[in-house]
Amino acid sequence: TILASARARLPEEVHIADLSGQGFSAFEEEDLEFFQNLRLLDVGDNQLSSIEELSRLGLAELRAPVIDLSQLNVSFAGAFGSLKVLDVSYNRLGPRSLNELATLASLQRCDVSGNEVGGARGLGGGFKKLHTLVAENCGLRSFDLVELAVLPALRDLKLSGNPIEGVPDGARGGYPSLETLDLSRCALASMDDVAAAEDFPKLRRLLMEGNEVKLQGRLSRHPLSGKVSLGGEPSMGDEGRGGKK
Repeated sequence: TILASARARLPEEVHIADLSGQGFSAFEEEDLEFFQNLRLLDVGDNQLSSIEELSRLGLAELRAPVIDLSQLNVSFAGAFGSLKVLDVSYNRLGPRSLNELATLASLQRCDVSGNEVGGARGLGGGFKKLHTLVAENCGLRSFDLVELAVLPALRDLKLSGNPIEGVPDGARGGYPSLETLDLSRCALASMDDVAAAEDFPKLRRLLMEGNEVKLQGRLSRHPLSGKVSLGGEPSMGDEGRGGKK
């Protein structure tokens, strides 16, 4: 089936494969081991219980949204050693999944939107190369921002659609690389709710569209005025698989 989707004759000729929406429930490891040159695989819109069997492929990108995934089982040595981009959005993953994903040494961009990953703990020391995290509509709350603040390379954090009421003081001194923070359509009520973001050393944009923010005085006088956007800004999740929400 991988050969057919890639229109190839031999497994070694396959670099990209799109198996989305084809009703798969599992893959045979014995078959997959022949596709050593496969770098991008899309298995979205299937019914897979795990992606463990894909973890020893030399994939650089895996797209696995909407596959009814409830567990990852990828925290063992060597799992997804080359993986840089992962989309596991709109599955049934819980907080522990973030701890597993944090062990993927090459991961640079990850989309966990639509899962229930709020409340994860012990992320320090993981996600060493992660620069983009999309976690929209995940049930994240304000205290989760403290846990994420330790990620050393994180530049782009997309958290729209979560019941986040503010950036807690516990996040001050964190987010050493963060440039863009998207808190659109959260539960912010005033600029004071995001005051702690003033201490993020590289922050350039703070997106707050869709919150009922009541301004006290002119926005131009607020320390974050040059970085805040209260108007419409597209999020990475919206630019991705639009129909999956």
